[in-house]
Parts: sequence; structure tokens; C-alpha cells
Amino acid sequence: MKVQIVNNNKAMILLTSKELAEKQITLNDIKEGKERARDFFFEILEEAQISEEFGMESSQLLIEVSYTNDDLFMITITKADCIPDVEIINKMKQAKNISYTVSSNLYEFNNLYNLYLFAHKTIEEDLFVGCNSLYELNNKYYLLFSNLTIKRASFVKTFSIITEYSSNYYSKKVLEFLEYSKPLIKNSALQTIQKI
Repeated sequence: MKVQIVNNNKAMILLTSKELAEKQITLNDIKEGKERARDFFFEILEEAQISEEFGMESSQLLIEVSYTNDDLFMITITKADCIPDVEIINKMKQAKNISYTVSSNLYEFNNLYNLYLFAHKTIEEDLFVGCNSLYELNNKYYLLFSNLTIKRASFVKTFSIITEYSSNYYSKKVLEFLEYSKPLIKNSALQTIQKI
């Protein structure tokens, strides 16, 4: 098992299928959201000794599991405490997947390099980015997504990955922010940066 703290809001855990079998967990247990799978996630967090370092006591967690061709399972844990309006809907759809909506539409980047890396990650992962604009304020860069963009179900994957590159994200007081910031690229910022 390998553990990596990506930033204050995200951690990644890699497990082999053998390690998963030793824990007596199947992929179906995880897909169907069985109680055993939930217990397994908490056991892994405890075993990985990241619960204190990651500060999850009062946080909502978005847990994603993906499988690679190399027989590895990657568990990505994203804290949602700094955006209280991320709604986790605990209804199972016919496919028995949990549905998520994201309402954060403003993402802060400490530098242009991280923004550049994210723009190119969107190509690699074929992420949905929709309508987005770039602003600058106090030597930091802000990526603003339209409300229609963040309401698309396909934006959830974008949200999961953007938190690896951004330093913070917000959903309130966007209008106040726009009054003081300097617009750099309107409506297609990521698409423009992808071409660089």
C-alpha cells in the first residue's frame, strides 16, 4: 500500500488486487456501496495513518476508486469541508452509483505553472471544462467556471482533479471578486492555455 498526501484537500492510496483480496473486499462490494466497503475505507485511512495529518474529523469525503491495467486500485479521497455546498446525495440510482453535484465555480492557483499543468491534464484525462475564464488578483490566478458548466454531471471528475492543482476553491461572493480582479482570458481560458 502506498499513500500520498496530494494537498490539504486530497490524498491518494494505491493498493494491489492482492492487498484488496487480503482485506476480503471485492470490486462489487465497492461498486454497490456495501457497509463492508465503507468499513474498509475507514480501515484503510486508519492503516495509512493519514486521518490526523489529513484532518478529516468534521469533513465530508468524496471517495473515488479507480482500477488500472497494472492490477492496481487507486483510492482518491477529497475533503469537501471548505465548500459546504457540495451536496452529497445519498440516493442510489438504478446503476447503484452515488450522485454528486458540485457548486464551487471559482478556483485559486498560486501560479501560472500549476494552471498550465491542470490545463494539460484536462487533455490527458479528457475532462469536461465548458465555459471558463481566467482572472488575476494580488498575484494569484483564478479560474471561474460558468454555473451551467459546474452543473453538468461530467464536471464532477474535473472537480476531483482540479483540487490537485488549485490551492483553494470557492462558490460564494463571486460577484464581489469580479469587481476587484483583472480579467485575462474570457470564456475559454483552459482551451487557450492548452494550445501553449
